[in-house]
Amino acid sequence: MMHRGQVKNRSSYVRVVVLWGLWIILAGGALLNAYQIQTYYNSISCRYYTSISEEKAVEARRYAVEQQQNNFLWPTYWTQSNAKITTELQSWSGVCLWYSGEGTLVWPAKFVSGNYPGELSENGSCISTELSWQLYGTFDSVGQKLSVNGKTFRIYGVFQYEDSFALFSCGNTTPEIGWTAVEYPIEKQGIPRAFITSFLKASGLGIPDAIIEGKAFANLSFIIAASSSLTMLAFFGVKLLGIVSKIEKSKKAFFLFVTITILAIALPTILSYLPQEFIPNQWSDFSFWGQLYDTLLSRLKDWFALYPTIADVQVKLLILQEIGYSVIGIIISLFLCLFSEYPSFAKTFHN
Repeated sequence: MMHRGQVKNRSSYVRVVVLWGLWIILAGGALLNAYQIQTYYNSISCRYYTSISEEKAVEARRYAVEQQQNNFLWPTYWTQSNAKITTELQSWSGVCLWYSGEGTLVWPAKFVSGNYPGELSENGSCISTELSWQLYGTFDSVGQKLSVNGKTFRIYGVFQYEDSFALFSCGNTTPEIGWTAVEYPIEKQGIPRAFITSFLKASGLGIPDAIIEGKAFANLSFIIAASSSLTMLAFFGVKLLGIVSKIEKSKKAFFLFVTITILAIALPTILSYLPQEFIPNQWSDFSFWGQLYDTLLSRLKDWFALYPTIADVQVKLLILQEIGYSVIGIIISLFLCLFSEYPSFAKTFHN
C-alpha cells in the first residue's frame, strides 16, 4: 500500500509527463503550421491595386530577358476573381485563380492525380478534389473539359483541398481583368528590396502597392514556432552560466572560448534568415534599431491591409493558430522550468 507522500509524488510525476506531452504536441503543431506557411509564401510576391495590362506584362518579360546577365528575374503573373464553371451536367460559381507562368508560385497544390498545366498552356486548368467531386462525382477528373465565359479548358490535375476551387493557366494571354500580382522565384530572395522595386519600375510594371518577401515571412513563422523551445533554452542557458561561474578560472576561460566560437560560426546562418535591410551596417548604429521597429510595423500593416486572396486568408489562419500554439507552449515551458528548478513549486501546484 502506497503512502500519501508516494501518491502525491506519483501524481506530480504524471502531471509533468502530461505537460511534456502537451508541449510536444503544441510545438509540433506550431512547426507544422510554419512549414505550411512556407509552401504558401515561397516567392517574392508583388501586389498591385491597379491591374497590370497585357502590354505591360509582355514588356516586363521582354525587359527580364534583356537583363539575363544582371539578376535575371522572370515574372509569374496571377489574379483572383469569381467565375462560373460549367460542364455538360453541372455548374459551379466561386473563387478562381488565373495565372501565367509557374503554377507552384501561385498555389502550393498537393496533387492526387495529374499536375499543373504547362507554363505555355492557354487552356489548361487544375481543380480541387471538392470541386472535382461536385462537378464529376469523382476525385480523378484529369482529362475532362469545362467551360468558363465561353472558353473551354482541359483539366490537367486534381489537388487536395477541402473547398471548391480552380486554377487556370493563361499562357501568354491576359484575362480581361488584368493581373494584380507578380511572383518572383525564391532563389532570388537574397537580393535587396530596393533592387526589386527598381527592377519593377524599370521593367514598366511600376512600384507595387505591397511586397511580401516569402522567405522572410516564412522565417518569422519558424521563429514564432520555436519560441517555446527558445524559452526553455534561455532558462537552461542561465542555469548553465550559474554552474560555469562556480568552476575554476582556467576552465571558465575555455568554456567562454568555446561559446564565442559557436556563436561566431552560427551568426552568419542566423543572419541569413533575415532580409538584408534588417541587418545594420554598423551594430553600434543605435538609430537603426528605432527605424527597424518602424519598418517591421509598416510591413505588418501592409500585410494585414492586403486584398484578401485565398492564399493570404490561409496564411492568416495558420499564423493565428501558430501564435495560439506558441503562447500556450511558452506558458507550459515556464511551468516545466519552474518544476525543474523549484521542486517545492510542483508541490504547491499539486496542492
